[in-house]
Amino acid sequence: MGKDPVEELLRLSTEAGAAADRLRERRVAVSRFALVWWQGGAAQVFRDAFERRVAGLAATEAELRFLAQACHELAGLVAAESVASDVGSGLAS
Repeated sequence: MGKDPVEELLRLSTEAGAAADRLRERRVAVSRFALVWWQGGAAQVFRDAFERRVAGLAATEAELRFLAQACHELAGLVAAESVASDVGSGLAS
């Protein structure tokens, strides 16, 4: 028999939220290095690459949080549908 879809969605929601938390920690750690800029000709190239990296981490974190919320909401809808189906089956009997 297959896995319960509600439990699976809640698991995915939890995993996506945890991944977003880890990514946020990584972004914060990486951002600390923004205080120490290189000197010389490579400084602007380094700054630009660094800012793209931090922005990319923030965007990915936001997408993971959206995924976590969507899975959580979908789990609620699936659970409600299951209850409604069970009630409907009971009335039909």
